[in-house]
Amino acid sequence: MRIFKNTWFTRFAGKENITDDELREAVNQLEAGQADADLGSGVYKIRIARPGVGMKKYQSEPLMVLHQDAEGLHRLGIISDAEMSEFDEGCLIQEPEIAYEAEKSLNMEHATA
Repeated sequence: MRIFKNTWFTRFAGKENITDDELREAVNQLEAGQADADLGSGVYKIRIARPGVGMKKYQSEPLMVLHQDAEGLHRLGIISDAEMSEFDEGCLIQEPEIAYEAEKSLNMEHATA
């Protein structure tokens, strides 16, 4: 199968750091019938993880599904902020926090270098 990208999508994929390999993998998933949704008229929806700042890292795939369900319940007001933070602690890989002073000194070193 040949895959074509238009100019708009090429720019979008570049800004979002989506590689051609990731796009090929998405097309392979579509061919295997693993689309997230069939929107009709030959249009399908599939999610591609977009690397970047703030991207959540999950401990496992089942915990990812559980956390996403909890986020939906939180948006609906069924789960409180405190309960949602418990899901965050249990499902997400916690990044080590840099103390504010250490981060500030790192930034100062880069600014003076």
